[in-house]
Amino acid sequence: MTPYIITPFSKKYLSNLFELCRTTIEQIYSALYDREVVNYFLSYNQPENILSDSKIGFTALVFSDDNLIGSGCLLENNIRRIFVLPKYQRAGIGTKIVKCLEQKAIENSCSLVDLFAMMPTIDFYEKMGYSQLEICNYKVNNNLCVDYMKMFKNL
Repeated sequence: MTPYIITPFSKKYLSNLFELCRTTIEQIYSALYDREVVNYFLSYNQPENILSDSKIGFTALVFSDDNLIGSGCLLENNIRRIFVLPKYQRAGIGTKIVKCLEQKAIENSCSLVDLFAMMPTIDFYEKMGYSQLEICNYKVNNNLCVDYMKMFKNL
């Protein structure tokens, strides 16, 4: 098994990170959500948004050999943009990303982190010690809403 390397974001990987987000959204979200919702997530994860978050926060990249296979971002105490390529999911990579971001939050003197979990990922985060706070929804085009769970964890 190839070891996974976690490294901080570098702008030279922006196009790779955008492609990772796009591929994961298309392959995973398309099976779960209406096309309008998928399009919303695609527009939210454009390169300019990824770069902006990386400049003001911390973004972790996960590589297998020279291939970018996962990522996650920490903005202040908010964890976001956790993506793992579908063929690498269920191999502990998402857990490694979240633990890396939690450690970074601790280094930044955060005692609590929060995140917005898509409904199919709630169990994943609960297994990592996150608690449900409230169900939220976001209105997307054509009067569609996407539900998600606001979750938190004390560090």
